[in-house]
Amino acid sequence: MDGQYYNLWSTDNEKTVPNDDVVIKSVYDPSPVEYTVPAPNAFTGFTTTGEESRNSSELNVKGYLDKGYYFYTKLNKTGVPHLFAASGCRYDTTGPLSGVTTVGICWVAGPYNRNIDRCFYFDSGYVHPLHGTYRSSGFCVRSAEEK
Repeated sequence: MDGQYYNLWSTDNEKTVPNDDVVIKSVYDPSPVEYTVPAPNAFTGFTTTGEESRNSSELNVKGYLDKGYYFYTKLNKTGVPHLFAASGCRYDTTGPLSGVTTVGICWVAGPYNRNIDRCFYFDSGYVHPLHGTYRSSGFCVRSAEEK
């Protein structure tokens, strides 16, 4: 990548720190009309610390199912729980689909640095709302309503 396009999903956001800035949808955003790839901090409420955790008491979940988590929509295990399926992904270094039923990863609209974007990652017993990985990986997009 030549560095000309730093963030293809939120045109005005070049911040590498997690933020709640409004996502300015670009033509590259795969979300439907009136939706965008979510802001970088969109999933930080899924742990009590906002950071990665392997401590079950810090996970804001109803429970782990065979194939995903029910994450609460509000802090302290309140709000309506929503299922995030462990739908797997295509990692940047391998071609085949992997992690189906064991790993869930969704993109967010924010760079980690010049080569890596942020994403939300989880597996059984581990949640990382501010993970970073190479842009060539194939992950889900869980769109958010456009603000």
